[in-house]
Amino acid sequence: MIVLNPRRVQFGATPLENVAWIAMDRQGTRVTREWSDEGPYPVFVDVPEQAITITVAQELVREDLSTPFGGVPAGVGQVAMLSFVTSPNATDQSRRRVSVSAALVSLSHSVSMRRATRTFVFEAVASSAASDPVTVSNAEGA
Repeated sequence: MIVLNPRRVQFGATPLENVAWIAMDRQGTRVTREWSDEGPYPVFVDVPEQAITITVAQELVREDLSTPFGGVPAGVGQVAMLSFVTSPNATDQSRRRVSVSAALVSLSHSVSMRRATRTFVFEAVASSAASDPVTVSNAEGA
């Protein structure tokens, strides 16, 4: 999933301004494969474990000496609800809210002559091992 220019982004009680994009990637962390004696290709593949990584790129428009989210240095290790609202166009129609309980695992900055970017990397945390931590709901009127 990739979202360009999300309308609202929030981690816990902290709104994130000027977010350029959000990418949500799923990766199998354990893959089971089985082959038969009939050829070189697997006849069975299962992915019993997976991880969801969410990257949020925030464009900085001025210098920022604060630590986002406070507390622990730069908030790394903090777990809270990450949510954002997106829509296919600038109207309120077809707006969707994506919510996921997430831990901030990395916070980095990049600077060039034209822009400064703060990149947050989160990992999704499920409430139970069998439930997908990402929920997508209707956000019209929100």
